[in-house]
Amino acid sequence: MALIPYARVSSGKQINGLSMSLQNDSCLLDNLATQYKTTISPLFYQDAGVSSFKGKNAKDGELSKLLSDIDNGLISAGDIIVMRSLDRLSRQKLTASEVLYNRIISTGVCIHTTINNHLYKADDPMSSILATLALKTANEESAKKSHLTNRYASHRIQQAKNGDKLDGFSYDIAIGRHHFWLVIDKATKTVRPHPDNWNHARHMIDLALNGHGVTVVMRYAHSVGLPLSYSACAKMFNSRAVYGTLEITHSNEQHVLTNYYPALCTEAEYFQIRA
Repeated sequence: MALIPYARVSSGKQINGLSMSLQNDSCLLDNLATQYKTTISPLFYQDAGVSSFKGKNAKDGELSKLLSDIDNGLISAGDIIVMRSLDRLSRQKLTASEVLYNRIISTGVCIHTTINNHLYKADDPMSSILATLALKTANEESAKKSHLTNRYASHRIQQAKNGDKLDGFSYDIAIGRHHFWLVIDKATKTVRPHPDNWNHARHMIDLALNGHGVTVVMRYAHSVGLPLSYSACAKMFNSRAVYGTLEITHSNEQHVLTNYYPALCTEAEYFQIRA
Protein backbone atom coordinates (compact mmCIF):
# COMPACT_ATOMS: atom_id res chain seq x y z
CA MET A 1 0.00 0.00 0.00
CA ALA A 2 1.37 3.41 -0.99
CA LEU A 3 0.30 6.93 -2.01
CA ILE A 4 0.76 7.65 -5.72
CA PRO A 5 0.30 11.29 -6.84
CA TYR A 6 -1.37 12.20 -10.14
CA ALA A 7 -1.48 15.85 -11.21
CA ARG A 8 -3.04 17.40 -14.29
CA VAL A 9 -3.34 21.03 -15.27
CA SER A 10 -4.75 22.24 -18.56
CA SER A 11 -2.93 25.54 -18.87
CA GLY A 12 0.44 25.08 -17.22
CA LYS A 13 -0.78 26.77 -14.05
CA GLN A 14 -0.21 25.15 -10.70
CA ILE A 15 -3.17 24.15 -8.57
CA ASN A 16 -3.06 24.20 -4.79
CA GLY A 17 -3.56 20.76 -3.31
CA LEU A 18 -1.57 18.85 -5.93
CA SER A 19 0.45 21.00 -8.29
CA MET A 20 2.65 20.04 -11.19
CA SER A 21 5.58 19.53 -8.86
CA LEU A 22 5.61 18.04 -5.41
CA GLN A 23 7.55 20.98 -3.98
CA ASN A 24 4.44 22.51 -2.45
CA ASP A 25 2.74 19.19 -1.79
CA SER A 26 5.28 17.30 0.31
CA CYS A 27 3.63 18.35 3.58
CA LEU A 28 0.20 17.38 2.28
CA LEU A 29 1.45 13.94 1.19
CA ASP A 30 3.28 13.41 4.47
CA ASN A 31 0.05 14.10 6.35
CA LEU A 32 -1.87 11.71 4.13
CA ALA A 33 0.78 9.04 4.65
CA THR A 34 0.32 9.44 8.38
CA GLN A 35 -3.47 9.41 8.02
CA TYR A 36 -3.46 6.17 6.03
CA LYS A 37 -0.45 4.68 7.86
CA THR A 38 1.43 4.12 4.63
CA THR A 39 4.31 5.48 2.55
CA ILE A 40 4.66 7.77 -0.46
CA SER A 41 5.46 5.90 -3.66
CA PRO A 42 8.36 7.06 -5.86
CA LEU A 43 5.90 6.90 -8.74
CA PHE A 44 4.53 10.28 -9.84
CA TYR A 45 2.33 10.97 -12.85
CA GLN A 46 1.73 14.44 -14.25
CA ASP A 47 -0.09 15.79 -17.30
CA ALA A 48 0.64 19.40 -18.23
CA GLY A 49 -1.63 20.93 -20.83
CA VAL A 50 -3.32 17.60 -21.59
CA SER A 51 -7.09 17.84 -21.68
CA SER A 52 -9.41 15.40 -19.96
CA PHE A 53 -12.54 16.80 -21.67
CA LYS A 54 -12.18 14.32 -24.54
CA GLY A 55 -10.08 11.82 -22.60
CA LYS A 56 -6.74 12.72 -24.17
CA ASN A 57 -4.94 12.28 -20.84
CA ALA A 58 -6.17 8.69 -20.65
CA LYS A 59 -5.18 7.97 -24.27
CA ASP A 60 -1.89 9.81 -24.75
CA GLY A 61 -0.96 11.37 -21.42
CA GLU A 62 0.65 10.19 -18.20
CA LEU A 63 -2.72 8.90 -17.03
CA SER A 64 -2.50 6.25 -19.77
CA LYS A 65 0.80 5.14 -18.24
CA LEU A 66 -0.80 5.07 -14.79
CA LEU A 67 -3.58 2.86 -16.16
CA SER A 68 -1.02 0.55 -17.79
CA ASP A 69 0.88 0.33 -14.51
CA ILE A 70 -2.35 -0.79 -12.82
CA ASP A 71 -2.88 -3.39 -15.54
CA ASN A 72 0.67 -4.77 -15.18
CA GLY A 73 0.55 -4.80 -11.38
CA LEU A 74 3.03 -2.04 -10.66
CA ILE A 75 0.12 -0.30 -8.94
CA SER A 76 -2.02 -2.79 -7.07
CA ALA A 77 -4.99 -3.19 -4.73
CA GLY A 78 -4.66 -1.07 -1.61
CA ASP A 79 -2.59 1.63 -3.30
CA ILE A 80 -4.10 5.13 -3.26
CA ILE A 81 -3.99 7.51 -6.22
CA VAL A 82 -3.86 11.08 -4.88
CA MET A 83 -5.27 13.88 -7.03
CA ARG A 84 -6.86 17.26 -6.43
CA SER A 85 -10.34 16.24 -7.55
CA LEU A 86 -11.99 13.73 -9.88
CA ASP A 87 -12.11 16.33 -12.65
CA ARG A 88 -8.32 15.79 -12.89
CA LEU A 89 -9.17 12.23 -13.93
CA SER A 90 -11.88 12.99 -16.47
CA ARG A 91 -14.17 15.70 -17.80
CA GLN A 92 -15.74 13.49 -20.44
CA LYS A 93 -19.44 12.70 -20.58
CA LEU A 94 -20.69 10.81 -17.54
CA THR A 95 -20.70 7.28 -18.98
CA ALA A 96 -17.14 7.56 -20.33
CA SER A 97 -15.96 9.15 -17.08
CA GLU A 98 -17.53 6.43 -14.95
CA VAL A 99 -15.96 3.72 -17.13
CA LEU A 100 -12.54 5.27 -16.50
CA TYR A 101 -13.22 5.73 -12.79
CA ASN A 102 -14.46 2.15 -12.39
CA ARG A 103 -11.47 0.83 -14.34
CA ILE A 104 -9.30 2.07 -11.47
CA ILE A 105 -11.60 1.44 -8.51
CA SER A 106 -12.60 -2.10 -9.56
CA THR A 107 -8.97 -3.25 -9.21
CA GLY A 108 -8.97 -2.36 -5.52
CA VAL A 109 -6.91 0.78 -6.09
CA CYS A 110 -8.43 3.75 -4.26
CA ILE A 111 -8.51 7.46 -5.15
CA HIS A 112 -8.03 10.22 -2.58
CA THR A 113 -9.11 13.73 -3.62
CA THR A 114 -7.49 16.56 -1.71
CA ILE A 115 -10.21 19.11 -2.47
CA ASN A 116 -12.65 17.34 -0.15
CA ASN A 117 -10.35 14.90 1.65
CA HIS A 118 -12.41 11.93 0.45
CA LEU A 119 -11.27 8.38 -0.24
CA TYR A 120 -13.06 6.76 -3.18
CA LYS A 121 -13.08 2.96 -2.97
CA ALA A 122 -14.80 -0.06 -4.48
CA ASP A 123 -18.24 -1.26 -3.34
CA ASP A 124 -18.84 1.90 -1.32
CA PRO A 125 -22.25 3.52 -2.02
CA MET A 126 -21.14 6.96 -0.83
CA SER A 127 -18.10 6.86 -3.10
CA SER A 128 -20.31 5.93 -6.07
CA ILE A 129 -22.75 8.77 -5.39
CA LEU A 130 -20.03 11.39 -4.88
CA ALA A 131 -18.12 10.19 -7.95
CA THR A 132 -21.20 10.44 -10.15
CA LEU A 133 -21.93 13.98 -8.95
CA ALA A 134 -18.30 15.10 -9.29
CA LEU A 135 -17.84 13.63 -12.77
CA LYS A 136 -21.18 14.97 -14.04
CA THR A 137 -20.37 18.46 -12.73
CA ALA A 138 -16.90 18.34 -14.28
CA ASN A 139 -18.31 17.54 -17.71
CA GLU A 140 -20.97 20.25 -17.51
CA GLU A 141 -18.39 22.85 -16.51
CA SER A 142 -16.08 21.86 -19.36
CA ALA A 143 -18.90 21.78 -21.91
CA LYS A 144 -19.92 25.31 -20.91
CA LYS A 145 -16.31 26.50 -20.98
CA SER A 146 -15.77 24.90 -24.39
CA HIS A 147 -18.84 26.64 -25.79
CA LEU A 148 -17.74 30.02 -24.49
CA THR A 149 -14.16 29.46 -25.67
CA ASN A 150 -15.35 28.55 -29.18
CA ARG A 151 -17.51 31.66 -29.37
CA TYR A 152 -14.64 33.82 -28.17
CA ALA A 153 -12.22 32.20 -30.64
CA SER A 154 -14.61 32.74 -33.56
CA HIS A 155 -14.87 36.41 -32.66
CA ARG A 156 -11.10 36.82 -32.41
CA ILE A 157 -10.52 34.97 -35.70
CA GLN A 158 -12.89 37.33 -37.45
CA GLN A 159 -11.10 40.30 -35.89
CA ALA A 160 -7.79 38.98 -37.23
CA LYS A 161 -9.28 38.57 -40.71
CA ASN A 162 -10.56 42.14 -40.53
CA GLY A 163 -7.13 43.41 -39.50
CA ASP A 164 -8.45 44.64 -36.15
CA LYS A 165 -5.43 45.06 -33.87
CA LEU A 166 -4.36 47.01 -30.80
CA ASP A 167 -1.19 49.07 -31.27
CA GLY A 168 -0.29 46.77 -34.14
CA PHE A 169 -0.70 43.53 -32.16
CA SER A 170 -3.33 40.86 -32.80
CA TYR A 171 -5.78 39.75 -30.14
CA ASP A 172 -5.16 36.31 -28.65
CA ILE A 173 -7.55 33.71 -30.07
CA ALA A 174 -7.21 31.75 -26.80
CA ILE A 175 -7.06 28.29 -28.31
CA GLY A 176 -3.93 26.28 -28.89
CA ARG A 177 -0.45 27.23 -27.73
CA HIS A 178 1.74 30.04 -28.89
CA HIS A 179 5.43 29.71 -29.70
CA PHE A 180 8.18 30.24 -27.15
CA TRP A 181 9.22 33.57 -28.65
CA LEU A 182 5.76 35.03 -28.03
CA VAL A 183 3.80 36.03 -24.95
CA ILE A 184 0.20 37.05 -24.24
CA ASP A 185 -0.14 40.48 -22.65
CA LYS A 186 -2.68 39.84 -19.90
CA ALA A 187 -3.94 43.42 -19.73
CA THR A 188 -4.73 43.76 -23.44
CA LYS A 189 -5.02 40.06 -24.40
CA THR A 190 -2.74 40.66 -27.36
CA VAL A 191 0.08 38.53 -28.78
CA ARG A 192 3.45 40.22 -28.35
CA PRO A 193 7.17 39.37 -28.55
CA HIS A 194 8.51 37.62 -25.46
CA PRO A 195 10.82 40.05 -23.60
CA ASP A 196 13.72 37.56 -23.58
CA ASN A 197 12.97 34.71 -25.94
CA TRP A 198 12.26 36.93 -28.93
CA ASN A 199 15.93 37.89 -29.29
CA HIS A 200 17.01 34.30 -28.68
CA ALA A 201 14.63 33.05 -31.38
CA ARG A 202 15.91 35.68 -33.81
CA HIS A 203 19.48 34.53 -33.15
CA MET A 204 18.38 30.99 -33.92
CA ILE A 205 17.01 32.27 -37.23
CA ASP A 206 20.35 33.96 -37.94
CA LEU A 207 22.22 30.74 -37.16
CA ALA A 208 20.06 28.87 -39.66
CA LEU A 209 20.48 31.60 -42.29
CA ASN A 210 24.24 31.31 -41.86
CA GLY A 211 24.09 27.62 -42.69
CA HIS A 212 24.17 26.07 -39.23
CA GLY A 213 22.15 22.93 -38.67
CA VAL A 214 19.49 22.08 -36.11
CA THR A 215 22.01 20.65 -33.66
CA VAL A 216 23.89 23.95 -33.45
CA VAL A 217 20.62 25.83 -33.08
CA MET A 218 19.52 23.48 -30.29
CA ARG A 219 22.82 23.89 -28.46
CA TYR A 220 22.42 27.65 -28.57
CA ALA A 221 18.87 27.34 -27.21
CA HIS A 222 20.14 25.23 -24.32
CA SER A 223 22.94 27.72 -23.61
CA VAL A 224 20.39 30.48 -22.99
CA GLY A 225 18.09 28.33 -20.87
CA LEU A 226 15.57 27.20 -23.49
CA PRO A 227 15.00 23.45 -23.01
CA LEU A 228 14.04 22.81 -26.64
CA SER A 229 14.37 19.37 -28.15
CA TYR A 230 15.91 18.69 -31.56
CA SER A 231 12.46 18.17 -33.07
CA ALA A 232 11.15 21.40 -31.51
CA CYS A 233 14.00 23.38 -33.06
CA ALA A 234 13.45 21.72 -36.43
CA LYS A 235 9.72 22.37 -36.22
CA MET A 236 10.38 26.07 -35.68
CA PHE A 237 11.86 26.32 -39.19
CA ASN A 238 8.89 24.49 -40.69
CA SER A 239 6.32 26.87 -39.22
CA ARG A 240 4.96 29.86 -41.10
CA ALA A 241 4.48 31.48 -37.70
CA VAL A 242 8.07 32.73 -37.90
CA TYR A 243 6.98 35.25 -40.54
CA GLY A 244 3.67 36.01 -38.83
CA THR A 245 1.15 33.55 -40.25
CA LEU A 246 -1.14 31.52 -38.01
CA GLU A 247 -2.65 28.33 -39.40
CA ILE A 248 -5.40 26.98 -37.20
CA THR A 249 -8.39 24.63 -37.39
CA HIS A 250 -11.45 25.80 -35.50
CA SER A 251 -14.92 24.28 -35.64
CA ASN A 252 -13.71 21.94 -38.40
CA GLU A 253 -12.68 24.89 -40.57
CA GLN A 254 -9.11 25.71 -41.57
CA HIS A 255 -8.06 29.34 -41.11
CA VAL A 256 -4.91 30.98 -42.44
CA LEU A 257 -4.36 34.32 -40.70
CA THR A 258 -1.59 36.36 -42.31
CA ASN A 259 0.19 39.04 -40.27
CA TYR A 260 -1.28 37.57 -37.10
CA TYR A 261 1.97 37.16 -35.15
CA PRO A 262 4.79 39.67 -34.85
CA ALA A 263 7.14 38.56 -37.64
CA LEU A 264 10.37 37.01 -36.39
CA CYS A 265 11.76 36.98 -39.93
CA THR A 266 10.66 37.78 -43.47
CA GLU A 267 8.90 35.30 -45.71
CA ALA A 268 11.96 35.33 -47.96
CA GLU A 269 14.19 34.39 -45.03
CA TYR A 270 11.83 31.56 -44.13
CA PHE A 271 12.05 30.07 -47.62
CA GLN A 272 15.81 30.61 -47.67
CA ILE A 273 16.10 28.47 -44.53
CA ARG A 274 13.70 25.90 -45.96
CA ALA A 275 15.81 25.69 -49.10
